[in-house]
Amino acid sequence: MSTFEHDGATLWYDDRGSGVPLLVLHGGLGLDHTYLRAAFDALVPDVRVIYLDFRANGRSTGDGDLTMARLAADVDALRAHLELARVAVFGHSYGGFVALQYALDHGEHLTHLVVCDSDTRGPAAETMTAGLARLGLEPGLLAAFETPIETTADLLEVFDVLEPAYLPHSPPGTARAGLADTVWRAEGSEGGGSALDGWDVADRLREITAPTLVMTGADDFMFPPERARLMVDALPHAELKVFESCGHLPNVEAPEQLRSALRGFLLGVDGR
Repeated sequence: MSTFEHDGATLWYDDRGSGVPLLVLHGGLGLDHTYLRAAFDALVPDVRVIYLDFRANGRSTGDGDLTMARLAADVDALRAHLELARVAVFGHSYGGFVALQYALDHGEHLTHLVVCDSDTRGPAAETMTAGLARLGLEPGLLAAFETPIETTADLLEVFDVLEPAYLPHSPPGTARAGLADTVWRAEGSEGGGSALDGWDVADRLREITAPTLVMTGADDFMFPPERARLMVDALPHAELKVFESCGHLPNVEAPEQLRSALRGFLLGVDGR
């Protein structure tokens, strides 16, 4: 676990393994990398897994003055700090937004792009409402997003409510266990929301030339497979992987399938 300085912030990262370098970008915002560890640590040593806590998130410093370009620049600064000429980038949910921005702004340093349960624009209320209906859940569940979250304890209480939407195939308490080590940052959440205002890169996907793997859970209420297919159709070199019986978090509900897909994409091999 280490830090480096960039653009007025101290950015935290953890570099594990010695194989193909993969920068792992977490969702949220306001969260950190820890909810991804259980799934991704198992890729070591075949893959060099490099976790980053975004600025104003987790263990990194920085205020909530965020833009997508600034977040992508932080990712490239980590690549340069590690003296890596080119890297693969995985982004989950909000991390997928940043991964797409990275591919557009710093594509010359990208070997592979993985966009997981994400989209070319922020969450849309109509998409989420339809997704909840498919799961047999009431749209009123979305009101939980309006709950003020100041601490990790607050976060866990909100996810007690949202768990049936995020993890429709998991037993109660799974979300709370997976988020227990999170260092919640309200400024990161607020800044992340502001950074999404007006952000939409759907019309720029043709500019991304790196091989791309788009992943999603079949039952993701927020970014469903039909949205993922739109990305794949627009990207020049993309393939789609849909995880059955899985919601927004394949790292929890389909971890072995996730790792198998990543190994196949990054290393050209199949298996766990």
